[in-house]
Amino acid sequence: DVATALAAVDDHQAALAAARRFNKRLVQCDPIQRRRKLIAHLARRGFEYAIIEEVIAQLDAESSSDGV
Repeated sequence: DVATALAAVDDHQAALAAARRFNKRLVQCDPIQRRRKLIAHLARRGFEYAIIEEVIAQLDAESSSDGV
């Protein structure tokens, strides 16, 4: 269904935006603690775990390509 696919994309984009905003506060955290806090933050906002995992993988890929 097209509406379901669009909702999934919207949820992914919303989760990614929320994760990027929150990630700025986690600069001093080690990677394990950062991941745990991101998961908790996004879960509290009602995102599904599958979307949370995709978003965290995307953030990890972005940070590794930035050389951080």
